[in-house]
Amino acid sequence: MTAFFVNAQFLEKVKEINPNGDALPMDLVIYNEKLYFTADDGVHGHELWVSDGTEEGTYMLKDIYPDFLSWPNGFTVYNDKLYFQARDESHGEELWVSDGIEQGTVLFYDIHPTGHSEVSGFFVFDGKMYFIAYDGVHGMELWVTDGTPQGTHLFKDINTTNSGSSFPRNFFIFEGQMLFNADDGIHGKELWTTDGTEEGTVLLKDLNDFLTSSNPQNFYLHNGKVFFTTNLSLGNVNFWQTNGTEEGTIPLYFSEIESRAPQNFISYNGELFFTTMHGYDDFKFWKYNADGLTQIIYENTPSGQLTVFSDFIIYEDTLYFSANLDEGGIELWRLTTDALNVKDVQSMDDLKVYPNPAKSTLNIKSQHEIKNVKLMDATGRTVLEKNFNSTEVILDVSNLQASVYFINITTKNSKHSTKIIVE
Repeated sequence: MTAFFVNAQFLEKVKEINPNGDALPMDLVIYNEKLYFTADDGVHGHELWVSDGTEEGTYMLKDIYPDFLSWPNGFTVYNDKLYFQARDESHGEELWVSDGIEQGTVLFYDIHPTGHSEVSGFFVFDGKMYFIAYDGVHGMELWVTDGTPQGTHLFKDINTTNSGSSFPRNFFIFEGQMLFNADDGIHGKELWTTDGTEEGTVLLKDLNDFLTSSNPQNFYLHNGKVFFTTNLSLGNVNFWQTNGTEEGTIPLYFSEIESRAPQNFISYNGELFFTTMHGYDDFKFWKYNADGLTQIIYENTPSGQLTVFSDFIIYEDTLYFSANLDEGGIELWRLTTDALNVKDVQSMDDLKVYPNPAKSTLNIKSQHEIKNVKLMDATGRTVLEKNFNSTEVILDVSNLQASVYFINITTKNSKHSTKIIVE
């Protein structure tokens, strides 16, 4: 292990908050040009602290729950105030607010007067702050506030089944709407949307008809569409895109059914790059563009397999990351716009799928020997699969219903996924 020594003039402790133990400062947030957080000084328990970056300017703002701990968390700045969850001697875990001074740090709204509202998941959208809370009647549901107690109320009771909870989460703003994950008690955890009105808060699409929940998450905006992941499900439908409409919410497929959901998204040179996990230390490198999904490998090596071990970062128009090539060690790699370092496994120029749309037959030509072809419908169900040992194959699709299908093609040294239409 290599040690990195830093001169004392560059690295210093701001303050010894807890002289006899761990202060555990956490949930740091910037508000009114100061740093707010929760910490334990060893006397008052975890309480609300503030710092201006100096020792004398770092102090406990308020002891919200004397002789115990209030454990403030979920700090969110809204309407020039700092909102958070905390508890005191008279109330459970409720919604608090601070204007940055002790006297202005008060209980904002007691949502569950006889218990804990467990308020969390704060998210600002269209001039209002949304959050999750339990009022003792409706379960954990979506609430909203305009910054006044009288303007704080249950936004919508999504799960009305036996006082169940919808647990809305993973909020994401897109094109004047807020996408999120919620469970209405019937469809499981699925994709919902709201335009800021109760009547405009609806299930956008049930992504998984076969299992209880698809659990949409990891939303990422790319080229005017939102890409996101779901739980592994039938047919490996764990990668989706949406334009904010039901019909525009469609699945994307992988050649390898054992892969886990995509992660580490980044937009670069008009394309979407990401990794998928196939084992404890096996992260494969992919890109998505108008031609579909393509795995990226390195040429002129036994397997060409790049295992990516870090998030991506763009520096001077170049995509940097750490990766391991054929077990040769984890090193720094880059992908330039002219692909000097890595290349596609196989471009669509090397692989022809036609006609598209198809009526009775589908032709596939490749510069490399085609090993396997698999067709899946929109639910992820395999409707046709055949093995080959040829550079040209013909598939009979005359018995398939007219619809959109996804085709996975495995050649001798590559894999590719794209979309076809059968008329």
